[in-house]
Amino acid sequence: MRRIILQGIMIGSSCAIGFILCMILRSEPRIPYIHYSKGNSHPTYFTIHKIRKGWDYSKGKGVKIGILDHNFGIDDYSLLYSGYYDARKDKSYREIFENCDHGYWMASTLHEIAPEAEIYAIGITTTHEDIFVQELEDAISWAIEKEIDILTYSQARLSEDARKELKPILDKAYSSGIITCFLHFPNPRNILPSDIDPSIEGIDNSADFGVYNRDYSVLLPSNLKSKNNQIELEGYNPFLSVSSKPIVTAGIIAMMVSAAPEIDRIDIEGILKTTSYNFEDEEHYLENAIDAKAAIEYSMAHY
Repeated sequence: MRRIILQGIMIGSSCAIGFILCMILRSEPRIPYIHYSKGNSHPTYFTIHKIRKGWDYSKGKGVKIGILDHNFGIDDYSLLYSGYYDARKDKSYREIFENCDHGYWMASTLHEIAPEAEIYAIGITTTHEDIFVQELEDAISWAIEKEIDILTYSQARLSEDARKELKPILDKAYSSGIITCFLHFPNPRNILPSDIDPSIEGIDNSADFGVYNRDYSVLLPSNLKSKNNQIELEGYNPFLSVSSKPIVTAGIIAMMVSAAPEIDRIDIEGILKTTSYNFEDEEHYLENAIDAKAAIEYSMAHY
């Protein structure tokens, strides 16, 4: 009888401990990423752009970064975000905003580069350009109101007419101090972080510096899916793309701004170029690679 009672107590205790552990785990932020010092044999954002050396000075604390995108995984990964705004005109299909896809990939990559920066998910779509321009105008207006420091865009190219329509709101954003890292978007004030895009309608779309286009350790969440649930994890590798270039650039800029708050934002692109270097090993070559450590040190020394 005593043995049965003891066994019952032990079983009950194990269940209680298991329940408590389960509750603790459920309460922890579900942000699926891993840092491991020797887990990669190939070059990564962290090695090429000297991210960890830059962390000696800053990890982006106090800097607000807005990501113009969709499929942020808001329901499952809300703790990744400091806030969000849905600028889509058609809000009837919430899954486009809540599913875990391109926007989540951008946000989780940014969190790895600048883990102390504040990330804001700003929902947009790219179905019809005329509607898309309205959404971007609304999104940028919201970013100005919320005093966002950096805006990123990693979506489709916009036509010349669309870019002209966006000029007034972008000029207002720049006047308020916002820094933009927009892919496929030639503009004298935009920091264009792509080194492989061809020209757009005869406009030079080349960048002054290079960003490595491979994510280093972002884990694909088990529920990654498109709005139509069509993506198969085994055949889908979104991490070899130019989409993450604005994100990595924005993360490094956030580190610069955090370490040197008085930095003149007009000078940031020039600093990134001045402090860049040519990376080369047996398999890779990247001209004018951003050097986070050097850029931050330069910023701190001059501002």
